[in-house]
Amino acid sequence: MQSILLISHGQMANGVKDALSMFFGKDVKQLESLALLPEMGADEFGAQIKEKLEELKSEEGTIIFADVLGGTPYNQASLLLNEKTDLIVGMNLPMLMEFLATREYDVIGVDHLLDVGKQGIISVKSLMEADSEEVDDD
Repeated sequence: MQSILLISHGQMANGVKDALSMFFGKDVKQLESLALLPEMGADEFGAQIKEKLEELKSEEGTIIFADVLGGTPYNQASLLLNEKTDLIVGMNLPMLMEFLATREYDVIGVDHLLDVGKQGIISVKSLMEADSEEVDDD
């Protein structure tokens, strides 16, 4: 089973992990999170990521989900990428739910997770206007 490491500025990663527990329970296997706090240096955070990756090591590999491109979590994680570790930036709940729901049965491709993440970003106002236009056309 692929493992997951969530990393972010502040408590976002921990909050996402907490939200996932509402859908998948408190004891999700091979799921960890790390928060970069204001008092931490980049090297310290990088060491924490490296330590978590060692804890999460699996034959299927690990996907790190980071909050934003170019920030310290991304920068430090990108230094640790290898054939068994991938990094996705712009994590959101839909992509993580898809990953958790399917990872026990299949190794999920990064491209698929990116598509699910993009599909999870919707302007509700535009969606409602489109639904309204469909009703008017009928």
